[in-house]
Amino acid sequence: MKKTFQKTLIAASVGAVFAVASIGASAGTAGTSNLLFPYITTATGAYTFISIVNQKGTAATVPLHFTYATKATTAANSASCAHLDGDASSTGNDLMQFEVSKRVDVPGSFGDTTSTPKYFPNTAAGANQHGVLIVNNHNAGAYGSGGTYVDAILYGEARIINTATGLAAGYSTDDLHTASSATPDFSTTNGPDSGTALHAKVLSWFPDPTVTTTWYAVPTGTENAMAFTGGVTANYQVQSSTATQAANGIAGHYNNNEVFQSSVGSSSVKCVGTFTRASLLGDLNAPWSANGGWANLQTVDTAGAIASSASLVYKLETTTAVGGTTSFINRVPPL
Repeated sequence: MKKTFQKTLIAASVGAVFAVASIGASAGTAGTSNLLFPYITTATGAYTFISIVNQKGTAATVPLHFTYATKATTAANSASCAHLDGDASSTGNDLMQFEVSKRVDVPGSFGDTTSTPKYFPNTAAGANQHGVLIVNNHNAGAYGSGGTYVDAILYGEARIINTATGLAAGYSTDDLHTASSATPDFSTTNGPDSGTALHAKVLSWFPDPTVTTTWYAVPTGTENAMAFTGGVTANYQVQSSTATQAANGIAGHYNNNEVFQSSVGSSSVKCVGTFTRASLLGDLNAPWSANGGWANLQTVDTAGAIASSASLVYKLETTTAVGGTTSFINRVPPL
C-alpha cells in the first residue's frame, strides 16, 4: 500500500507542472549560482518535490549549499525562523530531484546514483513546517562545511502536492534568484521583487466564504538575514490605487463595485507568515469587501509611512464550490 501510494505521488508530481495553479512569475531571467525556493512545506499530507539542474560541464563533484529557513505552520507571524544548512552533492550536468523530507525517495525510486540532496529532517521536529530553501555555490561561499564551491549555474523547479487541500502547484526559480554572491541578496535590483521602487503588490479576492483567501509572505534580504538571523520583518498594509494617494499613505481597499473605504489595519510578518483578508483589514472593514474586492499591498513602518521593503507574496485560495476541496496558489503581481 505504501509503495503504491508513493508511486502515485511521484507520478502526480510530474504532472503538477500542468496544473492550473502556479506560484511563479511569467518572465524569466538568466540563471546564476544561487536559487531561492520561496515556498516549501512539510505539512501533514503535503509534499514538496524539488528539481535542480546543475550546468557545470564535466565537473566530477559540485557541492551545493542548502539553507532551509522554516517555522511551524501554526507559528505566529512574529516568530523567527530556525535554520538548517549543509552541503548537497551533485556532478556536472546533473539533474537532482528529491522530496524535501525524503518521505518519498525520488533518487532511489528512479536510480539516480550521482545526486545527494541535503534533506530536511523527517522527524517530529521537522513536521508541519513551512518556509524557504536557498541554494548557493558561489566560489567565495564560506559556510564552515569545507566545500569548494565552483559557480555552477543553477536552474530550479518545485512541485507542491497537498493531499488534504487538493493543491497541486508548480513554480520555477526563473526570476527568483539574484546576482551571484557569497551572500546572495534577494532584495536588491537583481532580486525577485525589483519591479518598482515602492515594492507594492496588487491584491484581489473572490467572495468570502465561497472562496477562502490566505496570503503567504516572504520578506526578502540577504541570505544571512533571511535564514541565519531568524528572518527579515515586513509590515503590510492595504493602500488606495492612485500614485498620489499611495505616496501619501492613504490606507484602504475597494469592494467589487469600485467603491473605496479607508482602513488602518496591518499585518507584520517575520521570515515567513500568513495573513487573511480579515486580519489585514480588521473586523470593522472586512465586511465592506466580503463579496470581492481589491487593494494595493504596501510595506509600511510602525507609523504607517511607506517603508518600501522588498518581499514576495503569494495568494492561496480554497473552495468547495466546484466539487470537493480545490486549492490554488499564485504569486501576487507587483504594482
